Amino acid sequence: TALIDAYARTGNARRSEEILRQMIREDVSPTEVSYSCVMNAYAGNGDEICCMRIFQEMCQQQLDPTMTTYSIMMKCAAMSGDFAAAKSWFERLEATGEPDLPSYNTILCAIANAVSSQSMEPAVEWMRRLEARFAPNVTSFNALVSGYAQRQDTEGALRAFEDMVRRGLQPNSVSYKVVWHAHQHGPLAKAQQWLQRMRHDGCAVGVGPYTWMIQQSKGDAVKWLHQMQSDRYAPDVLCYSTCIKACGAAGNVSGAERMFQEMQISRVLPDEICFNEIIRIHAKQQAPEKAKEILTQMRERSLSPTVVNFNSTMDACAKAGNPQLAESVLDEMLQCQVSPDVFSYSALSSAWAKKGDAVKASEVLSAMAQRRLVPNQHVYGAAIHACNRSRDAARATKLLQRMSEESVTPNVVCFSSAICACAKVGDAAEAENLFTAMPVRQLQPNAFSYAAVIQAHCVSGDVRAAWQRLREMR
Repeated sequence: TALIDAYARTGNARRSEEILRQMIREDVSPTEVSYSCVMNAYAGNGDEICCMRIFQEMCQQQLDPTMTTYSIMMKCAAMSGDFAAAKSWFERLEATGEPDLPSYNTILCAIANAVSSQSMEPAVEWMRRLEARFAPNVTSFNALVSGYAQRQDTEGALRAFEDMVRRGLQPNSVSYKVVWHAHQHGPLAKAQQWLQRMRHDGCAVGVGPYTWMIQQSKGDAVKWLHQMQSDRYAPDVLCYSTCIKACGAAGNVSGAERMFQEMQISRVLPDEICFNEIIRIHAKQQAPEKAKEILTQMRERSLSPTVVNFNSTMDACAKAGNPQLAESVLDEMLQCQVSPDVFSYSALSSAWAKKGDAVKASEVLSAMAQRRLVPNQHVYGAAIHACNRSRDAARATKLLQRMSEESVTPNVVCFSSAICACAKVGDAAEAENLFTAMPVRQLQPNAFSYAAVIQAHCVSGDVRAAWQRLREMR
């Protein structure tokens, strides 16, 4: 029995039951305490089914359950949020003897965990019943606060907390953190105030609340990270990556780079997500060389860049109009045996489009076909845009036709770019054909579409047609 209890205290319910079976095989009759120890182990793991199985076996052995046995069963039901079962065990306990304060607290915990019921009235009623016999302790109020918190009732959790304080009870760390969890469902400012109160009252805040605050505060993420450090908690990779992302969203490139350096000085190893945030920031700043440098650092640290990391770097190349560097990133991707996806080729096509190289942008479509990838609207759109920039109207119209053949629906941008390409070479007839085809495809021409077809008529000298389209536009 002592051995069973030892394993039960470590939470090893399976081993506890094995020792119980060994007792029976060796003709050593287990006592109620032996069974209760095994039940307690299962109860601690929240395994109500196994707990009930052992209880039934004990009864079959004609061993009478004691108050301890019923308390264990009640605790197990409470952990699973089964208020009805917990109350039933409490009533059996009452029939055996006088329930103590922990037994009443267990019922409060059962109500708190029964989140399927949104009402806290049973908990309030049970607290009144408890107060008729005992003075509630911190555990009693913690159960009440937890019930409100799990129902996302921040005000209710605060009322219960303040009631505990008014009664001269000293809240423990659990009390503060349960109220903190309630604040996670309310206004951010209130959560910030509660965290500051935790600090003021000397409660150990812990890593969790700071991590949550960093994730939610966005613009103040770095401030909360430094507050976390001043309280001697070590930020993890998630905290740093969130701060890097927040700096990037604010356009604070130097701040993001400082965070990236600081985490490494603090011996927090950046992961693929963290590296990708830095790459994306450089992409927004149209700094593909720096993005490529970060990608190289990943490989130097024996991290395997994912398709997302490569695509973010290629996106940086596209935004800066550097197709040659995008090509080299694609080559590196293939060398690393990472399969490019549609986004990879979309970025490459966009890079060539920004350069105005219609031939190279169109070749991307062939490269995709070789890898059995289906170009999407964006890939075609980039190629047609390249045709527009290079005044290649014939290629633009062919690409539009190819889109239809491959069941890729052109959008307003694709049509508008093709119309503009026709306008630049004075092909008003083709521009008009494309313009009139838009409503047939249930596409509403926009200002750019009208401007392009009007320009086409003006270049061809058909002022009357240009005026007609202008009047339609108005």
